[in-house]
Amino acid sequence: LVHEKIYHLLKDNYDEILKLSDSLTKTQAILAEKDYYTEKLPLKDFYSALTAMVKGMKPIAGIKNQKIVMGDFPRELASKSIIASPENLKLVFDELLTNAIKYSEDGDTIYILFSHDKTDLGIRILNPAYKNSDGTIGITEGNAHKIFEPFFRLTNVVDDRFMQETFRFGLGLTVVNKIIDLHKGSISFYTTDNSMRKDTNTKDVCVWVRFPIL
Repeated sequence: LVHEKIYHLLKDNYDEILKLSDSLTKTQAILAEKDYYTEKLPLKDFYSALTAMVKGMKPIAGIKNQKIVMGDFPRELASKSIIASPENLKLVFDELLTNAIKYSEDGDTIYILFSHDKTDLGIRILNPAYKNSDGTIGITEGNAHKIFEPFFRLTNVVDDRFMQETFRFGLGLTVVNKIIDLHKGSISFYTTDNSMRKDTNTKDVCVWVRFPIL
């Protein structure tokens, strides 16, 4: 006979080990990929898929009573395409949006904005920036490149309400960076002045993802 508390402790730890193993396996497989993606994805289909994903994240955003607001997609890009792996793009935006939700506060709004020039589609995800344990706010120049390193965390606090993440333990942005590189795209994080919210004295964390337009 095993005491119920001991049983649940062992079970929870075993479940965590399984999740870690699964996360590490998926991470290793993606990081080992060397060939750039070649499949074409119409941008109108990409926008539709992203819209569906945002709707599907309502339960996660609802944990802290947050909402995600998407900007309009540029109509002039309706006939354009990008090279993409739809499955892995879903992993990218699931990770980025979950991070924006996780590191924002109760009632915050997260924005997804689209822009483009002659060569690239730009997608910006904006969420309010808050003070870190070292007194800095949001993403600083000193840690902007570190966030893509395996196991790097801006905070050591783990929120048990977001345990459904595919890539946990500080691996998510490492995988995101690799996937975007395989799209011949780029990603950057920075802190910027708020231009979307009522309080003009606040800052936003912005993740800017860019993909070449075909």
